[in-house]
Amino acid sequence: MILYFSGTGNSKHVAERLAELLDEQLFNIETSKHLPNMVEDAPLAPEASAKVPPAPEASAEKPLGIIFPVSAWGLPKIVEEYFANKRLTNRFVWSVMTCGDDMGYADVFLEKQLKRPSKAVKIRKSKLKG
Repeated sequence: MILYFSGTGNSKHVAERLAELLDEQLFNIETSKHLPNMVEDAPLAPEASAKVPPAPEASAEKPLGIIFPVSAWGLPKIVEEYFANKRLTNRFVWSVMTCGDDMGYADVFLEKQLKRPSKAVKIRKSKLKG
């Protein structure tokens, strides 16, 4: 499963390509009414009614991809807020951060956000340039 946020479309393009190549479900953090129950979080907003079928459960054994643009050398506010009240199940998390030149401390901020108390995630870092 891949969750993404895109400001200008670059991260969306990356997310769509990776979802296609990895045969993964793709969810936009900003616009999805029903995100998979991979987390224990607050109830869905009232507009997410029974008319929209819920997304399938996400397996804790499957990796979770998070794709977003770097914002001021950190996390976009929507990504930070989305994961602020989430408790991830014990799973491997990978991420792709799109940026023009320098990702700053975005990887460090994401790791801190995901490793807050009560979050058991496995994080492995590697940086690709190109």
